[in-house]
Amino acid sequence: MSILRNKWVVLSPIIVAVVVFIFSLVLIPTVHPTPQQLPVAFVNEDEGVQWSNQPPINMGKTIEQAIQNMMKSNSAGKDQPPIEWIQVDSEKKAKKGMDRQDYYGALMIPKDFSKKVASLQTPNPSSPKVKIVVNQGMNAAASAIVQQILNQAADHINANVRQQLLQAMAKKGGMMTAEQAALLASPVGKEIAIVHPVGTHSANGNAPVSFVQPIWMASLAAAVLLYLAIDQRAFTHWREKLAAQVTKTVVGLLLALIAGFGLIGMADAIGFHIPSFLDMALFVSLVFFSFFAIESAVFSWVGLKGIPIFILLLFFGAPLLSMAPESMTSFYRDWVYSWLPQRFMVEGLRELFFFDPALQWNEPVSVLCWLALAGVVLVIVSAFKKGFVQESDESGKLTRS
Repeated sequence: MSILRNKWVVLSPIIVAVVVFIFSLVLIPTVHPTPQQLPVAFVNEDEGVQWSNQPPINMGKTIEQAIQNMMKSNSAGKDQPPIEWIQVDSEKKAKKGMDRQDYYGALMIPKDFSKKVASLQTPNPSSPKVKIVVNQGMNAAASAIVQQILNQAADHINANVRQQLLQAMAKKGGMMTAEQAALLASPVGKEIAIVHPVGTHSANGNAPVSFVQPIWMASLAAAVLLYLAIDQRAFTHWREKLAAQVTKTVVGLLLALIAGFGLIGMADAIGFHIPSFLDMALFVSLVFFSFFAIESAVFSWVGLKGIPIFILLLFFGAPLLSMAPESMTSFYRDWVYSWLPQRFMVEGLRELFFFDPALQWNEPVSVLCWLALAGVVLVIVSAFKKGFVQESDESGKLTRS
């Protein structure tokens, strides 16, 4: 049959195989995401205790030394540990670091820890506690892993204290009060605190990622439509082309405001928790315009052949946006995620959702502004590109300049 000899029919198996292969690569980062070196603060404020006729006791120093030994052993191994302990001087500094998204959590030893541990050997024992703080807003999945590891660390501290108490009491003849016996089962308590919680109306903390696809696709559609409406026209002078590109930029700004306020309004209407409507709508408008500017710049120079670039960026970037950078392989973290434009949208929205609802000048806003500026400059400069401006010759016919 002649249809079977058609080149597209013959090439269809190869094309299908290539497409399947390319888009299968999207699945690689999600196959087995393993967190490595999630930064976690360790705060030791234990002041120790001095009993008469006994050497000074400082359990916080003992725990600190154990963590340092753990860090040394992990650094000597081939595999990276799931968390990276970072020693911080005070609880106040650790909380500021979590506000800046420096740490996924913290393990804190309070000032009276040793004093309360020592009291467990007295007739009036007082249960010591360690404090676990989880920075949930940074990444819900990563913070859950950190909380599990910190719970295990607290259980390890609990087991060590229990063992030391048993040894101390054995030396004293094994006599203990009923209250001491009750505390001995679990001598060290845990105080767990969640900072920057994701709440119940944020798609389990994935709201920032959920907003990427609508804005990315809307900006791409706008860039394509304005390219077809403006760039495909025949211009008699470069000034007309320049005016058209400026007009396209202004229309893009108006579309950005419509998209930003429209998306946040819709999200608010369907039940998302929007901490500050105006700040978030303005940020999403900035995101839309940044995306629109870089898409329009590419189309102005290479035409609609640039569409696959942005489709691939969406498909390859989407699986990474919901992951903590520490859960990615070094290739995806350094060569893909680090320069994804959607990444800055997610980081900016995460800040507005879970950390500070006020729009301010930070890294995501700065990068998006620079992207928008670069895109606008390239769009404007394209007005002077040869082959796109047509001028009239003496006979009245249009010729390419």
